[in-house]
Amino acid sequence: MTSEEMIRAVLELEQDRLWEASIAVHAEFMAEYEYSKANLPLSQRGRYGFKIEKRRVGVTLKWVRFEFFGPKGKRRRMDRAVNRGDETAYPMSAFPTAQPWEKTLIREIEEKAEPLRIWSNKLVRISQMAPSLNTGAGAPQITRADPQIALEEAGA
Repeated sequence: MTSEEMIRAVLELEQDRLWEASIAVHAEFMAEYEYSKANLPLSQRGRYGFKIEKRRVGVTLKWVRFEFFGPKGKRRRMDRAVNRGDETAYPMSAFPTAQPWEKTLIREIEEKAEPLRIWSNKLVRISQMAPSLNTGAGAPQITRADPQIALEEAGA
């Protein structure tokens, strides 16, 4: 197994752990959202949603704003992405129409989501560097079972 293959295997394990942590944060948001939907009047319902998406490497954790259109009885919902900017956390100013209870929930979810975004970004960077680890300046590619023989064959 090459070092690149080992790194890829570790990345897959880390991505699985990251995905499970992201699912837990999303479930926490959904529990609060469903509670508000069932217990609050229409005028006080949430206007923002929290989504997670699995990527090839890493996870996307993002907020969307709900927009409704169409005639009464046939209304449809469209999700518009909330702009985060270059930061790993969403600023509260990105949620100007959030309900007071919703702002509290967004703060709580963001405290848990920001470290997951940082973790995801690190996995992506490691993945991008993995191919260069085997082909770096004078780095031998070890493919034999005995590392000493592989090093001698590589001329190191």
